[in-house]
Amino acid sequence: MNLQNAPKSWLNAPGSLTRHLRRACAATLSVDVRTEGWVSAEREVARALRVRLGVKVWRREVVLRCADVPFVHAQSYATRAGGRALGLQRLGGRPLGEILFVRAAYCARRAILRRFSLSGNGKPWRRWALYVVRGHPVLLYEDFLPGLPRSRTVMERCHAGAACTG
Repeated sequence: MNLQNAPKSWLNAPGSLTRHLRRACAATLSVDVRTEGWVSAEREVARALRVRLGVKVWRREVVLRCADVPFVHAQSYATRAGGRALGLQRLGGRPLGEILFVRAAYCARRAILRRFSLSGNGKPWRRWALYVVRGHPVLLYEDFLPGLPRSRTVMERCHAGAACTG
């Protein structure tokens, strides 16, 4: 796989992506909740959450925007018990990442599964993370959209008033 055009500084960012975006965007980071509700688990989701295919899981889909520019499309999936443990149905306009890292005392990242789509085929780059909240798995997909500057450094310079290119 060719990683030459990957937004590596974002894909490999340690800790909370939300925190990095907030740092770069200041108060302009917003969460646009696209959909949320119960869906039937498809194969990859069922495997990651360790449930049977077709079991109902909570799905939340959001777009994180900086100054109205879409930067990250995220989808989260949780079992009924995992959703309750994290309060997913009450998140409203708060990003999941913010909650995961605030509750780090009982929320551990079991593994990071990274699967990347090649940017040349029109698909965004995707990062997968599987968290464990009070013993319950929560799957998070983060798609890095074309509006996101390729580098966190460029984004931080942009926030500081420099030209937003790169």
